[in-house]
Amino acid sequence: MIKPYKKAWKNCSLSVCSIRFFKGNDIEIVTLTGFKSGCYIFTNDLVNMIQKVDFVEIKFVKDDGHTASAFERLSMHDFSERIITTYDAEITGFAVISTADLAFDSIPSLILAKNRKLSIGNPVAVLGFQYDNPNLAIKSGIISTFLNHNSKRYIQFDGSIIWGNSGSPLISLDKGDEVVSVANVVARDEAGDFNAEIDYDNLIPGSNTISTGRSENQFTGPTAGNGDCRSGNGN
Repeated sequence: MIKPYKKAWKNCSLSVCSIRFFKGNDIEIVTLTGFKSGCYIFTNDLVNMIQKVDFVEIKFVKDDGHTASAFERLSMHDFSERIITTYDAEITGFAVISTADLAFDSIPSLILAKNRKLSIGNPVAVLGFQYDNPNLAIKSGIISTFLNHNSKRYIQFDGSIIWGNSGSPLISLDKGDEVVSVANVVARDEAGDFNAEIDYDNLIPGSNTISTGRSENQFTGPTAGNGDCRSGNGN
């Protein structure tokens, strides 16, 4: 069973980033994980609630899990301008960040699973960073169960999701290492934490008009390729 996880690491690790929030004196406040798909970074929707920080560091690493392959440091204002606000209130549990004009064109993209026919017992992996450790790590597990809440479906993963892992991609090993969910503590019962399944039906080409804070654009959805992520070319 080790081989599928080695394959998932090889196929996915280069696309996962840490997103670290700092105060002016380089005091780290919050760490999240994100991943690139198309010209966007997907992460936890906590990015919409973080306040009183001065700058943000986004770092992708090589397959050793710690050597930087791409890095950007942004003011919190500039970072906030890149957070995509959707007009569809039904999309919850994750946020989308534009990578236009950032040094991430060479970073490979993860594929978002369009076929979401998942079953309890399917093997999955989570790739993420931790608040107290700068290295990327992989966790193994299975889909334990599903929870339907407010007309949305959530996935329970039997592995541990700790501080800093929020925003990590949940990778289905049965679906060619595609992303089926974003790690996020959005619902809890006595059984544990549940992660929001991305409603990809709302992310297909032409399905949504979004705002990045200053101007409206047509969100054409993330793709498997890298493409040209300069301003106006995020398709």
